[in-house]
Amino acid sequence: MADLARSSLALPANAAFGGRLAVAEVDLLAGRTAREAAGLFDGAFQTVLTNPPFHPAGGRASPEPSRQAARSMPEPDFLQRWLAAASALLEPGGLLLLVARPDSLQAVLDAATNRYGDIRLRPVHPRPERPASRILLAARRGSKAPFQILPPVVLADAQGRATPMGAAIGDGRAAIDFEIAR
Repeated sequence: MADLARSSLALPANAAFGGRLAVAEVDLLAGRTAREAAGLFDGAFQTVLTNPPFHPAGGRASPEPSRQAARSMPEPDFLQRWLAAASALLEPGGLLLLVARPDSLQAVLDAATNRYGDIRLRPVHPRPERPASRILLAARRGSKAPFQILPPVVLADAQGRATPMGAAIGDGRAAIDFEIAR
């Protein structure tokens, strides 16, 4: 996956990033020393965008071992530890952007206690009549601003046709607004 990310950054279409992005290979939970050896210094980032493994261990398994390892939480307190590491990487007032399953919301909110505020949640629904399948969350490190639930993102209409937002996500053109001022 890291090689794929490096290849993607090297594409001419991504030239605008001009060295502002780099790929680091490190176990985020290995601790500060391991993170810093990979160039990830505490308090050095304005934004952390993360899609952590969020399927419970022992749940729906992928037949592909690398995919299974990337998608499953290895231990019960995994999300708590993941968000603590993300918080350590952020500068005060830094922005966390997270993708998770709706059933992990309580664990996310518990992990956010005393770390994040100005939490803004956008549920993602596959269709308007179906429950959310994912949550998108934005939060500020150290903020005391209140929690907000923003309007949902709906990917398809009742007949299964992509909504404008669903089509934009599928085409890589989506910009999901969390209405957060810097």
